[in-house]
Amino acid sequence: NYKMEYTHLYLTIDYSCNNKDNNGCIFTKNKEIFMGALCVAKAGLMAGVIMGVIAMMLNMMKVTTLDLTQYIGCMLTGQKSGAVSMAAGLVIHLVMSVIFAFIYVWIAEYLAMPLTPMNGALFGLIHSILGGIMMPLMDNMNGCVSKGRVKAMNMFAQGHDTTGTITYFGIHILYGALLAMFL
Repeated sequence: NYKMEYTHLYLTIDYSCNNKDNNGCIFTKNKEIFMGALCVAKAGLMAGVIMGVIAMMLNMMKVTTLDLTQYIGCMLTGQKSGAVSMAAGLVIHLVMSVIFAFIYVWIAEYLAMPLTPMNGALFGLIHSILGGIMMPLMDNMNGCVSKGRVKAMNMFAQGHDTTGTITYFGIHILYGALLAMFL
């Protein structure tokens, strides 16, 4: 029997063994670290999936023209549409969701603050600001932008009008809050 609980970057495992000298326990310190990393990765993946689904739904409902999966897919494949481009954009989005989960957790641990949904939303806002400032650099690296296959993001996704900017900030704030909830 064991109970896993995420606390900051560390995962504490409360386990009990039937024998007095604990020889039967299967968890070691390395196993605890691995399980903690798995917990963070899973939370990042789940938050990224929900974030992506909401963003895609907003795009399909024509609320916004912002489509980060298409933008990233085109950046990688040179094609605006198609299964390969969509898959490439989706895989990179999900991988980045996991990577950013570890970054958020590390920052929370470094600042000695709990990663609550409110703090997660704050991290998502900061992520949006820093990422939004760097978007023109991504536009310059994306061959599809220069060829006119996808719209330029511009700073804070302003290339997709007000709804693009609101969507960009909103989904990243949501990602941070969801990540904290899943941890």
